[in-house]
Amino acid sequence: MQRRYDIGGQKVAAQTSRRGETLRLEIGGREHEAALRELGAGEYVLRLDGRERRVWIAADGDSVYVHMDGRSWRVRAENDGQASSASGGPARADVAAAPMPGTVIAVHVAEGEHVRLGQTLVVIESMKMETPVKAWRDGVVQKIHHPLGATFDRNAPLVTLAPVQPAS
Repeated sequence: MQRRYDIGGQKVAAQTSRRGETLRLEIGGREHEAALRELGAGEYVLRLDGRERRVWIAADGDSVYVHMDGRSWRVRAENDGQASSASGGPARADVAAAPMPGTVIAVHVAEGEHVRLGQTLVVIESMKMETPVKAWRDGVVQKIHHPLGATFDRNAPLVTLAPVQPAS
């Protein structure tokens, strides 16, 4: 998946894909392999192209702060311009949006399936934290935007629910 980031004021485009616990990054035509292991209290071990480094990571709203090798960066995923009802897309009330960038690690429903308020639709992982995305109302799954294993950006649509149509 192509992502755009603002890293310390510099615009960076990266192509990402996941291979097990490893994230493959393509930045500027160069391919890198990365993995992150949590040590606790915001401290991690980053393995980048086989070399390990200690990093400290803290999230604040839509920003992630990274401290490594005596330097610090503010990282933000750029808005990917997701459709809204004003642009002909689904209304915001019909779409579960991603709270932060991540990966779909479980899909519990299928398109066309009727769901009930509180039912788990998908489970996402962001920064080693699993989050179930639950139905915010009764409805019919209109679209699952990302399949199992897919990565997504912050605010990306995850699931669209259509209202339940009354029986005729």
